[in-house]
Amino acid sequence: MSGQSDGRESRRPGGTRIVARSIESADGLRCVDVFRAGDGRYRYDEWRRDPEDPAGWRPTGAAGTAAFDTLDDAVSAAERQFGWLRQPGGRAAR
Repeated sequence: MSGQSDGRESRRPGGTRIVARSIESADGLRCVDVFRAGDGRYRYDEWRRDPEDPAGWRPTGAAGTAAFDTLDDAVSAAERQFGWLRQPGGRAAR
């Protein structure tokens, strides 16, 4: 995983937020976005896409329920929740 924030703004469900890190599976079909919410704390949620679907990323409905003071704490919690993040080949999107 990259230690860099990409700072992308995302207009996904839940309003505008700044994506601090987006971690994609090796096959490119799943992604976890770790974002900084309006309260300044970090949260995360999981997304998926199907190559044949031009609509792009869709929420899986899986998300962390806690808020974290640091990006690293949020990433660690996401790794515990989503086993595929612990597998070799996960990468940070740029």
